[in-house]
Amino acid sequence: MGQGKTTLLKTLHDRIGGTFLGMKEFVEASARNHPLAVEETAYTLVLGALKSHPVVIVDDAHLLDVSGCGFGPRAGYFNTMMMGLCSYAIEAQRKIIFSTTEHLAEAAEQRSLSCGIDRFGVDDYAALAANWLGPERARRVEFEKVFRFAPKLNAHQLKSACGGLLLSRSSHRPVY
Repeated sequence: MGQGKTTLLKTLHDRIGGTFLGMKEFVEASARNHPLAVEETAYTLVLGALKSHPVVIVDDAHLLDVSGCGFGPRAGYFNTMMMGLCSYAIEAQRKIIFSTTEHLAEAAEQRSLSCGIDRFGVDDYAALAANWLGPERARRVEFEKVFRFAPKLNAHQLKSACGGLLLSRSSHRPVY
């Protein structure tokens, strides 16, 4: 969480079009179905979008896999649903873009290209903070010290920290 996946996907969506499906759209669709029909709801939602758009972006796809440890009557059904969606997309020459914090279902992984976002480093902190603080203020922050003190901040935490830095009024000494 907080790695910038949604921000990148929304920027991609602005550039290439198609439709963007997040958890808001999934929850709205699931309100019409039985609470245990998670996979069917996701399948119907994404398939409908694929039939209407050449590109479908599905944010946080890992949240749709509710199978738990893989035992029980619906074990593996998420993978079946993903195989159906990927097969349709291939046959219809459509594209599905998934974001996840985990591995995709095997059916989707075998039919897709993947890329990742590495853990943030000092340069990432500086680049992200420059967006929130502005270049002038960001140059006054010693990001090596910030990173040494808190090397595992996600973007949400870093943005919150930058909000605190914005309160600083000193223009003659570094802010850290």
